Amino acid sequence: GANEAPETWIRGILCIGNPVIYWVLVPAFVWNVWLAMKKQNHFSILILIGFLSQWLWWAFVGRVTFFLYFLTAVPFAAMMISVVLEDLWRRQGSARILAGVYLAAVLVSFIYWYPLYAGIPIPGAWFRQHMWFQSWI
Repeated sequence: GANEAPETWIRGILCIGNPVIYWVLVPAFVWNVWLAMKKQNHFSILILIGFLSQWLWWAFVGRVTFFLYFLTAVPFAAMMISVVLEDLWRRQGSARILAGVYLAAVLVSFIYWYPLYAGIPIPGAWFRQHMWFQSWI
């Protein structure tokens, strides 16, 4: 109505990454370890060495850490996921569908989070809807 306060708009950059990408890193890491050990996949071995060389420096830090410490491991994380997706794609059938659904989810998640990646002003209610966990605020 006429007496309601205008919606507060928020503009800022939130550096949390794409949750759809980051939440599959543990399974992708395990998958690559399996490929490296059982299939002697040299590419997976190289990716794991690269990832661990960047991540292990910060993995056991006892103080508060920031996301930027993980950024140097991100290219290797993306390669780990791509190895899994390629493996799924080669299997045909439902595995190929799973790979496609995952890639679509990454795209939808990117579109959803884009205003917070790029600093585009959004209504305060929409910003609060993006804060899935208390630790993100």
